[in-house]
Amino acid sequence: MKKIFSIFTITTIFFLQITPLKAAPVSLNECYSFAIKKSRQLSTQFERIEQAEQRIKTAQAVSLPSLSLESNISYQDQPDSREARSFFPSNQTSSKIQLSVPLFKGFRDVAALSQRKYEKTAQQLALENAKRQIFNDVAQTYFTILAIEHDLKSYDKEIDANEKRKNELLSLKRLARSRDADIVTVQTAIATLEAAKETVQGQLQIAREILSFLTDLPTDAVLTDSSSLPKNIPALENWLTDLNQLPSVQEAELSLESSKQSLRQAKGEYYPSAAFNTNYYLIRPGIFSDIRWDIGVSISIPFLSKKTVQPHIKEAESRLREKEIAITQIKDTEAHAIRLAYTQFQANKSQVNRLEKAVKLSSERHRLLLQDNQQGVATNLDVLQALAGIYQTERVKDHAKIMLGYDYAVLENLTGKRSSSDAKI
Repeated sequence: MKKIFSIFTITTIFFLQITPLKAAPVSLNECYSFAIKKSRQLSTQFERIEQAEQRIKTAQAVSLPSLSLESNISYQDQPDSREARSFFPSNQTSSKIQLSVPLFKGFRDVAALSQRKYEKTAQQLALENAKRQIFNDVAQTYFTILAIEHDLKSYDKEIDANEKRKNELLSLKRLARSRDADIVTVQTAIATLEAAKETVQGQLQIAREILSFLTDLPTDAVLTDSSSLPKNIPALENWLTDLNQLPSVQEAELSLESSKQSLRQAKGEYYPSAAFNTNYYLIRPGIFSDIRWDIGVSISIPFLSKKTVQPHIKEAESRLREKEIAITQIKDTEAHAIRLAYTQFQANKSQVNRLEKAVKLSSERHRLLLQDNQQGVATNLDVLQALAGIYQTERVKDHAKIMLGYDYAVLENLTGKRSSSDAKI
């Protein structure tokens, strides 16, 4: 029994080693996740967020007390007066520990801190915008691959159908009911289809290389064919309700708030500033050597500063108006993109419905012409053209149907309604 078990185990291990495991199909959201992990654009954006975080810490530190050790060593020429030499000895060595506590800076430090926080949040929203663009790139390539793969299958079916027709004509030739020209015509159609298939195969390889570049997936990764749509598609107004929640709009609004704080900083240059200072002296020259400490408050009041401060204020006000215009422009751009995507989706959806009807009519036309050909009314060329019409219409229909899934994914992504689940699109 043990011997049989050992043989079974060895055989199983050997079989697993020589039989490659088939990779599981990859969904659109999984491709997107791989692209997020790889994206250097996002890595750069993460660094910008880190930089913004450090600027916040720098702004916070401005309002904190500072403690420093200062030492000076210098020598100078001695004055002739003995009394003066007691005040100004030749050795001017000094050392002190200084504590400085900012008391008031005209609210410039508060505005600067608020501005840095808005900038950090804006960078985080810029990250979300970058993710939206990455999703669009991945989705376009993903659905393109699915559509091309359907085209290749359609070409294979059409070639098989023409091969079947060629065999029928060969059988009829033996009965003297078909001509050599008819057979050559079918062979020409097959060769043409094979050439077209090679072109499409090259397009597929290019698309797969692009997806591999975006996601680091192997070029032969199997993709999930998820092209079904929800039964009820909301009206256009429903897609436009949450414009203010879009990352691009929120980023612009935070940029506006940042500019408001910049204006506060500029106006704060008119205000006085105050600080508490105290010193403990380790070494002092001359008659001050026995004085170990001092304490005081320093106040700075700007006068005649209008010519230097006013341009800063005017610049900040102009930047504020620029950001207000930008918000309106971004909202208009986002709304325009959503309307275009919705219109594109509805137009393609109507096209698919009409193409499905066209496929049925093409099939019926081919059936009727085949009957006429058997009765000697229609030519073989008529039958071949009808057969080609069936598959050409089917390819257009299948391609449009798959890309309809892309249109809907883009619409969801533009409006922020895209689900991160792996549900079918």
